[in-house]
Amino acid sequence: MRSRSGFWSAFRPGLGTWDRAGVAASVRDAAYQIIAGKGFTSFGVATAIVRICEAIIRDEGVVLPVSSALWDVAEYRNVCLSMPCILSAAGIERALVPSMTAEEAQGLAVSAKQLDGAYLQMLADADNAKAP
Repeated sequence: MRSRSGFWSAFRPGLGTWDRAGVAASVRDAAYQIIAGKGFTSFGVATAIVRICEAIIRDEGVVLPVSSALWDVAEYRNVCLSMPCILSAAGIERALVPSMTAEEAQGLAVSAKQLDGAYLQMLADADNAKAP
């Protein structure tokens, strides 16, 4: 049997289930694996940007993962998170926040809080750097 790696290594065939921690680690570490193999990730980023621009220019109304502020979701209001979004000529028409288990929602809230804390720390550091 062929060895599985990355994202697919977290799927348990026959059980129809995912090792959530394995998927999270695989997604989180994907860029490092690409850098180790190629030395950079710019082509992947460029390809994603081109696809997003095409969807907007062509007014496609397609769903793509895009990072944006989720103003309608109180616990995520101060940060930008990647969610499936409907893209058209107007840009992001609407974010499609998926239904989540309580554990998933808590994990996302923790991530959002960490991003918000990092942003606030960055602002504080910038203010301190300006002080005489």
